[in-house]
Amino acid sequence: VGFCPLASVPGAPAALGALAASAALDGSLCVWDTNTLSLRQKLAHPDGVSAMRWHPAAPLLATAGLDGIARVWDARSGLLLRAFSGHTQGLLDVLFAPLGGDAGALVTASDDGMARVFQF
Repeated sequence: VGFCPLASVPGAPAALGALAASAALDGSLCVWDTNTLSLRQKLAHPDGVSAMRWHPAAPLLATAGLDGIARVWDARSGLLLRAFSGHTQGLLDVLFAPLGGDAGALVTASDDGMARVFQF
């Protein structure tokens, strides 16, 4: 069993397999294999993570950064896929939302009092 400081620990949707993730205010972002209880990926988030969400149908993680940037990660490879900016203060939450068809959105809420919707 590995160690990673915690702020958020959501499990992946069942269709994605045996994955869980943990994130912390120190910027730690870890993806775990729940079958083997081993650390699968440790990602270098540039700032603290206040919230994190799994995509409902793909192996993607969205993180809400204290730097005001939302990021979307490939949980299996550890690659940063997209970064969304536009807030002037740290993010409080992030959520994947459908837009219809194949389109999707990332919704963010921030300490700047704003919510934003980013298409991806």
